[in-house]
Amino acid sequence: MHTNNPNHRNFLEQYYKDRSRSALYKLLFSAVLVLLFFNLAWYLPRNFERSIFTAMAGVSVVIFFFEAWSVLGNSWRALKLGKSYPLHIYEIGHGLAFFEKQDLQLCANLAAHGYMLTSVFFGLYRFERAFPVECDFFIDLAEIRTTDEDFPEYISRFEQAGWHYLCSNSTLHFFRAPKGSEPIFTDSPSLMRKYDKLRSLSIWCIVAGLFTALGALFMLQIFPPALGVMFYMLIGIGVGISLTMSVGAIFNHRLIIRLQNLREKKS
Repeated sequence: MHTNNPNHRNFLEQYYKDRSRSALYKLLFSAVLVLLFFNLAWYLPRNFERSIFTAMAGVSVVIFFFEAWSVLGNSWRALKLGKSYPLHIYEIGHGLAFFEKQDLQLCANLAAHGYMLTSVFFGLYRFERAFPVECDFFIDLAEIRTTDEDFPEYISRFEQAGWHYLCSNSTLHFFRAPKGSEPIFTDSPSLMRKYDKLRSLSIWCIVAGLFTALGALFMLQIFPPALGVMFYMLIGIGVGISLTMSVGAIFNHRLIIRLQNLREKKS
């Protein structure tokens, strides 16, 4: 299932070293933020300001442990490549709402070095060891799920165009085709529908983040102060999600406006 090509091994080893180095920088930065926010929360006189910085410190703690796990995991993978190739690789995407091209390029790079995308779950990509192949990847956001009756017909349309179905995550569907294949959607109306759906998804995430923050703020008034740190963390996470997805909504809205302007110029 996998060629023992030293070029592939070198690529993966360097890939994990780069990931580990990047995670180490983020780890150090998050540690500085933890110290900064906890000190600000300790010295500020008013409870409201304390609550804000305690929430931010809680989120920084979560990021710290996540990046620490990433440093250890990627370092271990790089060392393990000296003995054998792992059967599966799990990678966290950059975020489809912002960096769709980067995520697709990640899939293409790993496919070229012997790991093919097999499943996606909320930004977590699972790759399985396979023969190296040069290919392009595409994501379609459609109002159809794998459990729908007309899903096989939906897949067959892409197969006829030369795009092979890989996996789905809710209404996100992933395809691949030989490198240099013509993209499935090239016209402005299709792209506008795609970015409009991404914008709507971002808005729903904003609402969910705000409800999480408000719910945690409400629970903070009910439960004893001993549980306060946990709810402060939830407030920070909810606000963080809302702010992040707000950028995604604005980004996709600007793309829609740009495509509308292009249509007007052509007409």
